Amino acid sequence: MVKVVETPEMVSNGTPYPKRSDVIGWCELIADYVAHGASAEYVRKYLKAISKSGWQLVNWLTHASGATRADAILALELTQHILGTFGAAFLRHSRGTPERCPTCGSYKVKSLPPLEDPDADPLPCCEACGWMKAEEPELGGEQVP
Repeated sequence: MVKVVETPEMVSNGTPYPKRSDVIGWCELIADYVAHGASAEYVRKYLKAISKSGWQLVNWLTHASGATRADAILALELTQHILGTFGAAFLRHSRGTPERCPTCGSYKVKSLPPLEDPDADPLPCCEACGWMKAEEPELGGEQVP
């Protein structure tokens, strides 16, 4: 996951660049990047906590002589949970899904594929008032005013 998701912009100025093998360090940077700001404090803390404890448990399991099948199943389940949780946070961040609807303030914001192209990336919309984030046209690297 880290190798696929990490980008140089996740490392802020003055912060040392983590080693490629520093999974915990990278997960902390990814959590800071995809769950930034005061409103995402608990999400960010949760992402950091599950990645650290999960990595430590799997690392222990790799070297434990007394590990059982139940330990292996637990490791698989927690790895699936970590990947799913980070994936959901990353998708939400990359799609620009707001916490609340900018029109009515509702928390009933979800993502739906555009009606014109069901195969296109989903766009955030509000179940309460019907607001939908408009697709921004691509202008070959130019910024849209």
